[in-house]
Amino acid sequence: MANKSAKEDPDKAWQYLRRGKEYAGSDAYLNAKAAFYEAQILTHTDPSKAEKTYLQADKLLSPFHSKEALSMRARALNHYIDFRRRKGDYKTVLAVLTKKIIPLAKAAQDRPYLAQSYASVGHLLMEHEQYKKAEQYFEEALEQLKDRPRNGPLQLSIKLGICQNLLRSKQAAKAKLLLEELRSFIPPNTMLSVRFGLNEGMLYNKLSQPELALQTLTRAKALAEKLKQPELVKIVTYYQVRTLNLLKKHQAAQALTSKTFAAPPLIPHNKLVLYQNNADNYFLQKKYDSAYYYLQKLEYLKDSLYHTKVENEISALEIKFKSEENKNKIVALESSNLKALLDVSQSRFYMGMLGMSTILLAALVLLLYTYLQKNKKEQAQRERVSVATALLQGQEEERKRVARDLHDDLGGTLTAIKMGVLGLVNERNWAIGEDPVNKILGQLNHSANKVRQIANNMMPEMLLKLGLEAALNDLCTYYSSDNLHIDLNYMEIAESISEQDKLTIYRIIQELLTNTVKHAQARHVLIQCSRMEHTFFLVFEDDGIGLNPAKNHRSKGLGLENIKARVAYMNGSIEIVSGGTYKGTIFNIELNLSDEISNRNS
Repeated sequence: MANKSAKEDPDKAWQYLRRGKEYAGSDAYLNAKAAFYEAQILTHTDPSKAEKTYLQADKLLSPFHSKEALSMRARALNHYIDFRRRKGDYKTVLAVLTKKIIPLAKAAQDRPYLAQSYASVGHLLMEHEQYKKAEQYFEEALEQLKDRPRNGPLQLSIKLGICQNLLRSKQAAKAKLLLEELRSFIPPNTMLSVRFGLNEGMLYNKLSQPELALQTLTRAKALAEKLKQPELVKIVTYYQVRTLNLLKKHQAAQALTSKTFAAPPLIPHNKLVLYQNNADNYFLQKKYDSAYYYLQKLEYLKDSLYHTKVENEISALEIKFKSEENKNKIVALESSNLKALLDVSQSRFYMGMLGMSTILLAALVLLLYTYLQKNKKEQAQRERVSVATALLQGQEEERKRVARDLHDDLGGTLTAIKMGVLGLVNERNWAIGEDPVNKILGQLNHSANKVRQIANNMMPEMLLKLGLEAALNDLCTYYSSDNLHIDLNYMEIAESISEQDKLTIYRIIQELLTNTVKHAQARHVLIQCSRMEHTFFLVFEDDGIGLNPAKNHRSKGLGLENIKARVAYMNGSIEIVSGGTYKGTIFNIELNLSDEISNRNS
């Protein structure tokens, strides 16, 4: 009863909840459920407290493993990430969905809720323009419902998500076929019919039919308002404004924007659409200062979809190697060991006979000679690591500098050129649809996107935003081709790894993939990552022409030396298996992880 009354009559809901707690007494499970219902009431009365209470409910329910308890935990966490989503904390949203909610739904054998959770991940990735990955999650969502009626409400909702993903990834033909398939199954006067109208309006715009798009979007917006869905109203309005601009009804578009959007939306894609609408509006009205302002915000948002704060970026990208203090400790330990050997020899000299003393002295000389030879080799190795360390630091600094120059200088220049072309179009009353203009603008957009892609490759923003697993998946996708298939097996590794260690691991795998593509002539690569406490295990295997590390490392440039230096930085070890009866090369690497919150070299 408390649950049913939470939204309509919170006071009555509190009364029911207090009465339920009285009946529950000291029963731990019933009190845990009460925390869940309390959070639902607080959602409508005190949202900030509700967010914490949902987490408390998950904690209280965690000792219980019934299907009801597991399902309720999944729902509590889903409500929690709704609050995080409104605050733009998409990293937490994605982490909780994939690491907690989906496993809980699987354990509860709640296939509809599991499908809904997979679809939520798909929507999240779509909003961040990860269309291929979003498609995989939408398909997985439908797979969970394969034994249910083909076009039930949940299936229709997921398919509309797939349609929107197709439209945003410029696959209008596929989207059109899917919409026609769904048309007769969409129930009227529901949120599904609003979303269908939104997709249809987007499709008409893709097909250069803005009049039909505006009619469809207007109907969808009216229904969303009738159903009291303000967020859905805003989403439809974004595309209404865009369509009005296509119809050159710029004053109407500007009025609609001012009326609907008092503040920018949190969802990145919606914010992109809003900024693009405003920039186009002001350009077409020849208000170039305002247009430039929104164009700058648009370009910055495109560049920063996966950025974190500058402090975190600097902290992650500045690789520090072992400090002089650590080196001094090693030298002191070696001296102490030598002194211990000398003391033992001296004691035996006084206790033994003259002949034995001579033998011991000879043994001491031999040990000392061996130690000095070993120390000489270790010193040479330390010098090589030091040189490689300096080179790696220089590489990272140069990557940062070039990426910054690309973004700030070349990116800004391309933006200014684009503004100039659009301004010229308006002054000369040229139609934007003319082929020469389209060609120039397309070249400018392609160049700007290429600049962003190069800067992103130099600085792994996805690593900082979505974590090591997502960054490695993206890296493998980048290096994959028709001639090279890459499998990544990332074995449920907790993300409690320091930012510096994540970056070092990422660079090691990036260097290995680069060497494989350049030299190995491989067709398949297998990468396995696992962790045991403070040790990270990496196995990298290819089926290429093989490598003789004793002879060929110089022919690979600094690739292997860079890898060895990074492994040495993490106090790790590396074993290379190649040649003989084995075709290809295997790198077995063990890395010692630093404390999550500490700096490795502080």
